[in-house]
Amino acid sequence: MLQWFIIVVMHTTQPATEGQPIFLFNKAFATQQECLTELHTNTNTYFLKSSLAFGGIPPKLANCVDTNAVNEIKAKDLTKKKELST
Repeated sequence: MLQWFIIVVMHTTQPATEGQPIFLFNKAFATQQECLTELHTNTNTYFLKSSLAFGGIPPKLANCVDTNAVNEIKAKDLTKKKELST
């Protein structure tokens, strides 16, 4: 069964050379709609937490991704990825 997670993609000027910073929240949601509702309701909270975790780098966008996408992100494991419990 797929679970859904909120990710925030952080702004970077050169993702090709710096990597793409991604903040992955580890709270799982049962459905995509449940995840999106939470994200839309608390967007500023997710943006603030991710920005603070990256030392003030501003967020670029947020979305909900399924377990398969999370596993892909983790497999690439670029050191700029961070996780936080919500």
